[in-house]
Amino acid sequence: PEKCLEIYQKYSNDNSRESVEYIEKILILADYHTQTVELLAKTQRSSDLTAEELHKMLIDNGFSLAGISETVDGRHGNDVTNEIFIEHLAKIFDITTITPDEKLLEALRLFSLLAPNEPIRKRVLKNWFSLDNLNPVNELIDKGWLKEDANNEISIHPVISEVVRYRYPAEFEFAQELVNKIIDELKDSYEKESGISVWNKLITHSVAAAKSFNKSEHEDYATLLNNIGGVYDSMGDYNKA
Repeated sequence: PEKCLEIYQKYSNDNSRESVEYIEKILILADYHTQTVELLAKTQRSSDLTAEELHKMLIDNGFSLAGISETVDGRHGNDVTNEIFIEHLAKIFDITTITPDEKLLEALRLFSLLAPNEPIRKRVLKNWFSLDNLNPVNELIDKGWLKEDANNEISIHPVISEVVRYRYPAEFEFAQELVNKIIDELKDSYEKESGISVWNKLITHSVAAAKSFNKSEHEDYATLLNNIGGVYDSMGDYNKA
């Protein structure tokens, strides 16, 4: 609890004595899940709320992670994210200022189709998401939905990626422009024999995007799979190819 309080106060910039009581109540609702604590703290700050106001909103929305495990045992012994856990985190969308902003929401939805915890350079994002500038990405970082590392590369936490895809299920047509840009980069990379370091990062995001649309009948989806196969072939991984 003490460490979570430190995290919350750091990211919310709320160190007032009056707020501690409500922050502690928020931490109980978040069940001391550190990623959620950071997200809620940044939500308070970016939405210009007091801790008391945020706590009331969470209660009104029925948000509580208390007693809910983040993961459950899936089939074949694999851990999968608990849908009830994700459902509660999705309620933060009802509080945050992201939802009314189409550019922010579009960038976040596109990012959720890529591989979580796999950093991407900002200039790549700008191209893939067809952004005029990086303001939406920077704002999502500020709000806690994306992370920026010491190398100024951007990534999304796996839990947040799950939350976004839960609330906004992917449709191929929504991401078609992103898919086409990845298709072109895949083809360009194996034709130019770009090398393992380029291929590894590109293939990770490409496969994640492909898995998001594994029931699509769109011809561009077939081309995506074909070009992923081309990169695996260039890497010498013929089974995957």
